[in-house]
Amino acid sequence: MKTTEQHIEDLHFEHKLWQSEVSFYIDELKIYKEQIEHIGRRDITSEISNKVKFFEDQFHNSDTELESLHREIAAHEHDLAAIEKNNLEGSESGDEQKHSEMRDQFKKFQDKYTNLKNEFRSFFKDLK
Repeated sequence: MKTTEQHIEDLHFEHKLWQSEVSFYIDELKIYKEQIEHIGRRDITSEISNKVKFFEDQFHNSDTELESLHREIAAHEHDLAAIEKNNLEGSESGDEQKHSEMRDQFKKFQDKYTNLKNEFRSFFKDLK
């Protein structure tokens, strides 16, 4: 199956969307990390302190995963540019399989991150 110019443009577009979402999540995580630090400075019970540590760890892990996703997306974008420049076939270069795997990986991150945000919001609401 030959990768068409339109198909490559679609993949580029999806990469742009992913990069925008990664940037948004990074900014959002900064806010959550500031908030959890603020909570951790309060006079809190050991149970709440344990939850604070849990969220600190999860936010750090999410940051690390986002950095990795960002690098992988950029690398794949570079690969797509090479395919486009050299008029290679997508199936020969493996771009379609790699893109599909990245899409799955990004979706898994989104699901996990959404659950973490919901859990944090519930924790934060219960503190009030």
